[in-house]
Amino acid sequence: MVRLTRSRIERAREIRDEWRRHALATAPADRPAAEQAVRRLYELGGHPPPRFVWTDSPAGALLAISRRSDDHRGAPRAGLLQDVLHRRPLPSAAWFYDEILRHRHRLTARFRRSGGYLDPVLSSPPVRVGPLARDQLLLSPDDWGLAPFGPVLVPALQARATLQLSRLISAFAEPCTSGQFDAPGIGSDLVYRELGLVAVRPDYGERLDLLATLARSTGPWWPYPDACVMTERPARFEVQTRPQGNGRGWLVLHSLDGPALAWRDGFAIHAWHGALVPERYTTGEATARDWLREPNAEFRRLIAERRGYAWLLDQVAAEKIASDEYGTLWRIPGHAGDEDIVLVDVVNSTLEPDGSQRRYVLRVPPGQRVPRDAIGWTFGLPPGIYQPAEMT
Repeated sequence: MVRLTRSRIERAREIRDEWRRHALATAPADRPAAEQAVRRLYELGGHPPPRFVWTDSPAGALLAISRRSDDHRGAPRAGLLQDVLHRRPLPSAAWFYDEILRHRHRLTARFRRSGGYLDPVLSSPPVRVGPLARDQLLLSPDDWGLAPFGPVLVPALQARATLQLSRLISAFAEPCTSGQFDAPGIGSDLVYRELGLVAVRPDYGERLDLLATLARSTGPWWPYPDACVMTERPARFEVQTRPQGNGRGWLVLHSLDGPALAWRDGFAIHAWHGALVPERYTTGEATARDWLREPNAEFRRLIAERRGYAWLLDQVAAEKIASDEYGTLWRIPGHAGDEDIVLVDVVNSTLEPDGSQRRYVLRVPPGQRVPRDAIGWTFGLPPGIYQPAEMT
């Protein structure tokens, strides 16, 4: 069983950080490096070198692929994808070997000596890595991993595709995880290889290096018999951490001041905490109709927070709960299964420089029944305590 030293863990972190940067890169593609790597991958798969069709985004790639003949569009399913794009995750290969040995304990010694049950990409039995060590190497407790971005592209493309293009998306989807979107997986492989946990066969080692070059230099790409459709990297790539428990989480797409992913041809993906949303939800242009018809409670909260609860109170039917000299409490009935939205509506008695009075509408717990206590709650005060000398 491998012993984790501080230097091993630090080196694993350095590799992960490097490949995270490649995954989130927004610089223009290194086209010469990408094309050279693809030519060699074609050669290793026994195929002649292709011509290259460069597009500015996955949407452009889908359009370019749609213009090809049915024979060419079907070629990847005939084996070209396997020949050119195939990458066997090394952590999985090592884990599978260890699992086989664990369930074949009587044959362990003999098969360790002979290399039996080796994955086709391995040249010798891997070093045994326990689950805790594996987690520390690939995603330590204070680190943030990248959620897979390839699956995010498919619904975004479906939302804007014509009927003809939508029929191609299922075959188009798998290579969406290539190029820079394969960088997290490449980083995990290189952690295992560089730290000496696995030894790979020379031919696969070259393939892994070529796929690493592509992850460093381009966006997703789609191989065909006589042509390879390539995409530029995005011009904008915004993420944030999303906790998932046990001190771990993911970096997920998130932006409230523009698209989370955007390419130079205008194709863009808007996302909030990893979930795809319409552009108007994040730009604060959603309507009351959007709020009323949105089935997702979190998305309704996004609309309300972007537009403001004063806007929401003015746009939808609300029931008055109570009024006092401090303000007014309102209830907006919740959607099916959701709690009511209770808002306290307050007008600042202090005049603004232009003579107007500022209005504040704040969301408070649904159990609030007295405006004064609701305002006090926003300051962390228990009921009956809030009593300012002057309303400000």
